[in-house]
Amino acid sequence: MNLQKRTLIKQLDQLPENSMVKICGWLAVSNEDLIVRDFTGAIIIKDIDEKLSSEIGSRVQVKGLYCGNKIMVKELSIISRSNLIISNDKVQSIKKYRQTEHVNLLRQMNIAEQLVRGFLLENNFIEIRTPILWEPPIREYGQLELEAVHPEFHNSMYSLLQSPLVPSLLIAIGGLERTFQFSRCFRWDPQGDDNTKSLEFNQLHLTMAFTSMEEGREFSERLISHLINNLKGEGFSNSFSRITYDESIMKFGNDRPDFRYNEILTPIIYSKEIINSQTDSLFQGVLVKSLLPEFVLRTLLESLGKYFENVGIMTMSGGNVKKYGNIHLKNFKAWISKFNIKSDVTLFILQPKSERYDPLIKAFCRQLAKYLNQSIKEIGIGWVENFPYLFKMDELNEKELKYLKHFSRSLFGRTYKENGKIYLRSHDLILNGVEIASGGEKEHDALKFKENLIVASRGANINLEDYNYYIEALQNGAPPLYTIAFGWERLLSQIFKTNSIYDLIIFPKDGAGRWKVIE
Repeated sequence: MNLQKRTLIKQLDQLPENSMVKICGWLAVSNEDLIVRDFTGAIIIKDIDEKLSSEIGSRVQVKGLYCGNKIMVKELSIISRSNLIISNDKVQSIKKYRQTEHVNLLRQMNIAEQLVRGFLLENNFIEIRTPILWEPPIREYGQLELEAVHPEFHNSMYSLLQSPLVPSLLIAIGGLERTFQFSRCFRWDPQGDDNTKSLEFNQLHLTMAFTSMEEGREFSERLISHLINNLKGEGFSNSFSRITYDESIMKFGNDRPDFRYNEILTPIIYSKEIINSQTDSLFQGVLVKSLLPEFVLRTLLESLGKYFENVGIMTMSGGNVKKYGNIHLKNFKAWISKFNIKSDVTLFILQPKSERYDPLIKAFCRQLAKYLNQSIKEIGIGWVENFPYLFKMDELNEKELKYLKHFSRSLFGRTYKENGKIYLRSHDLILNGVEIASGGEKEHDALKFKENLIVASRGANINLEDYNYYIEALQNGAPPLYTIAFGWERLLSQIFKTNSIYDLIIFPKDGAGRWKVIE
């Protein structure tokens, strides 16, 4: 064995026992044994000076005899010492990559990317890399884009793209009918407190010409099934739920329903529907298609009172209504009729103490499902379809309205009219209550695209001339267009069951741009 050459710890099991080896890594402790760890694994080291226990965390080089599950040390030198006094979030955000679980997670991400790449290449896609600097601004979602500033003149030169949508569409118009890319994207979130959002993240973006929304949905389901089956090593049933946006809002109070709990509805209840309401705030409903025993209801009433400002429960069986707690609906029978439920029902009415109450509702639904012996899927996945083209004012918070440049949910989306409203031929893919992808048909008619721009710009600060280059491209003959974009870290975070997308991003920033490496 050439001791001038380093051996990775993972490579040791390829060597015969009693081989002389050189390894490098960090000194650590495991089950009271001193070990050396590198990015491929760890191994116990023996016959060393006991004083080395004070050097935990230091970078070392070891030469010794490989004896199966350990190395008998002949020579150990410290390359650089670790300052154990410093142990804060800033340091840990760097040192965590010495831990096996973080390294393994990155390797799993590599595998996932190769699985997707192989599947798409087999289906005649071409992998591309489009610019992340663009001019003029696109403002696909109406919010401000980050800008690159000229180092000498200090004026804005380019925008950092929120997604590769427009470059990908231009390529499809130019003749590349099927493309994909793993693209770096930049989106500023003025709230900055949502751990499914990051200022800087990666997106798997697919563009397909001559493809309808139905065909795009079917292909995306095949792609996701291929990915999950290969990563999870088990049969993933291709059971994708489907629900319209309007139905999702009515039944679940948002456009991100958790399809694991289809039998438990979570509608929003307005203050005007509450008897003697003293507030304008919204109430959260949890509706169960079952009648719970009275002792259970009274126990839950007390428990929920610890987490919510006010709690009420209403039940209906055979037309008879019972009430518990201190808040109730004015006309329960009329309210419940819109859900077309034929069975007995139990409704929990909850007044949140703060805006961040979603985790509480999810935990409550999970416990209810267990109590009712409902089978809870590990993966609940489905589509929310046919979004309104325009945002409503009450859907946006004060900060979002402050920076809004237009009112469209998807400026380049293909639209249609129904009952006097404008809808998008679009869909979001929701996995365990988290939006992991957004897609749909894109407008390929230049005149219709201009009409949509005008509708979206009403009352907002949008310069229509910024889109002349794209209109001219459409006028040169554009095919029917479909795109879908997967939030790569969001998708894998749900598959790998990590705490947040930040576990999958190197040195992550939150939505507002804060990060631990510097702060």
